[in-house]
Amino acid sequence: MDVSNRTLAMILVAALVVSLGGTMMSLNLLSSMSRGGTDITGFASLANGSVLLNVSAQASITLLDSDIDFGNCQPQAGANSTITSDDSNDTASVCTGFNADQFDLQNNGNVQGYVNVTPSKTGEAQNTSAGYFILDSQYAEDLSWLAYKTTETGDDCAGTLGTNGGYVNFTAGAMIEHVVCDDLDPAGTLAIDVAMMVPSGVNTGRHDFNLTFTVTQA
Repeated sequence: MDVSNRTLAMILVAALVVSLGGTMMSLNLLSSMSRGGTDITGFASLANGSVLLNVSAQASITLLDSDIDFGNCQPQAGANSTITSDDSNDTASVCTGFNADQFDLQNNGNVQGYVNVTPSKTGEAQNTSAGYFILDSQYAEDLSWLAYKTTETGDDCAGTLGTNGGYVNFTAGAMIEHVVCDDLDPAGTLAIDVAMMVPSGVNTGRHDFNLTFTVTQA
């Protein structure tokens, strides 16, 4: 059936009206959404990221100065001599070439440290029943003692020092731990001095012993 030009024109006009009406409705909806209506969804404008850092506890110490050398010592005949690494007992009069020295210990961990010191009998005999260290001597009755002293170089021992300003004997025998500081701050330092009695009959030659420092988390 043939459609007249007038009919086609009316259909075209109707299509235009419908198209324009739909466009206006869409524009009105978008305008209302931009004024606080329904949120517009699409690509995200904000993304959240996270960073995780886990710091583990590490108890660690180091000796900044790990050697004390008394030099060449010569006790007076018939008399025992006490020598101290801080020269508080005029050690230089007994040991030539001696200069005051000490162990410098530092907490290089990141937690409070409980520091102990353990004496050994390296190179020497020891009377474990009496708790004395015996330097090699020509006389069996010559018993010598060994002691230590802890000093704060700052205010770094938050707890208690193992010694109270003076020398304390290692009297419990070798391989027994003795407290240096029970709560040493991270980066904190301590000075440890040693003293010993040298018997008059001590044999000539080298005499040595070791001190082992250990740390656990306080």
